[in-house]
Amino acid sequence: MTTKFNKDMYAKMRTKKDEPLSSLGKRTVRITGKGLPAPTALVTPLVSGTETTRTASPTTSVEEIPTPASKRARLSEWEKDPRQLTIWSDEKLSWERAQGAVTADDLRDLPDKRFSAIAAHHVHKLVQLLGESLHKSAEYAAQKAMVSSMKSQTNTLEAENSTLKKDFIDSMGEANSLKEKVKSLNDDLRAERQLCLEKDEQLLGAMEKLKTIAAKAVEAFQQTDEYNTVLFSWYFKGFELLRRYLVKHPSGVDLESLDLEEVDKEMAADETAPSTAPEGDILETSDPADDVARDV
Repeated sequence: MTTKFNKDMYAKMRTKKDEPLSSLGKRTVRITGKGLPAPTALVTPLVSGTETTRTASPTTSVEEIPTPASKRARLSEWEKDPRQLTIWSDEKLSWERAQGAVTADDLRDLPDKRFSAIAAHHVHKLVQLLGESLHKSAEYAAQKAMVSSMKSQTNTLEAENSTLKKDFIDSMGEANSLKEKVKSLNDDLRAERQLCLEKDEQLLGAMEKLKTIAAKAVEAFQQTDEYNTVLFSWYFKGFELLRRYLVKHPSGVDLESLDLEEVDKEMAADETAPSTAPEGDILETSDPADDVARDV
């Protein structure tokens, strides 16, 4: 449990926290309201080799108050035995040791010391530095773990980047080869297109020639005797069928509405049936072309 004495001592040590180390062990001056007025008073200077004169107040007096550190002779840094220095007696050593770790040997003398003595040696600074050191160590460990993780991620990303670079280079090579192939194919296609255009022109010319040749061939065929014979036989057969149809229908036939296909079917059916017509009405079944040939 914290007492009032501990609070006062802690407040007092907090006020001494910012004092320079050179002022520790020096005599201090306290002004009180007791004593007779004195014209002047000599005070021990803070810096060796100099003297300071102060004028006292008529109602105050000046007296020296020895501090706990001034009760014993302080040795300089070079006069101290390094083997006898501990973190409880030397501030520099405590500062240096606070950057590392406090061992069990350092804490062994702590129960035998009074709180005032520990506070006088600025143990709270040691604890503060130790806490800051532990905090920094924890932050350093966290940052170290983060750096290790980032390094592993960086290595992974570098490997992926290297693989992607290789794939990109291969893809660029394939793209260049494909571009060359596309260029050659375009040239071939252009040549084939030009060849097709030339062939189309040749085909158009051949078609025009075929039309002319076909017209001449038809005209020449129409002037032959065979064509005239076949044409005459077809005309003769048609008139013969019409005559037979008119003989079969003596009542009259409307020639405007006459369907020649029906006439042809009816005459074909009559030819297949047994003939019952008179001898004068029986038609010859010889080929008209033969009759024409005999007449000729």
